[in-house]
Amino acid sequence: MAETPETASEPQEVEGNVANESGGEEAQPDASPQADDDGLALVVIDPCEEDRLAVAALENEVGRPISAMDPSAICADLFEDFAEARVILVEWDLGGRLGLDLVEHFIADPRIQDVPILLASAVLTRSMVLNGFRSGARGFVSKPYSAEEIRARLAQVPLKPKA
Repeated sequence: MAETPETASEPQEVEGNVANESGGEEAQPDASPQADDDGLALVVIDPCEEDRLAVAALENEVGRPISAMDPSAICADLFEDFAEARVILVEWDLGGRLGLDLVEHFIADPRIQDVPILLASAVLTRSMVLNGFRSGARGFVSKPYSAEEIRARLAQVPLKPKA
């Protein structure tokens, strides 16, 4: 098909890349649809203050709002606040109890049962993964937290639609 002057300089979509004027493809930046989220996009529940600070510092790199919380401050009254989250990330070991307990409480609460939950741990075993999925977790994130892995996990988990 012959190019017309109107279409010769217009980029054409080619499976996620854009064809440039010379006919080659240019990779496009990862235009994440989640980047335009407002409100609580990701809530991270981790007992380690260093880890909470580290993951909160990744907010710009992840490209979405992050709220990091100490699990000792969580009570059922806060569950309503979590309803605004698009994803909840819970540390496996909450210092005295398992993150699975919290996952099961979240899944049982109608206000937040539709919010996808990920579990985090520095060391994962097969039984942890199986128990996590059986409890309702949608995936896992390894520690230490990295923006690249969090972005990849968020891209794989269907986010709760904005209200």
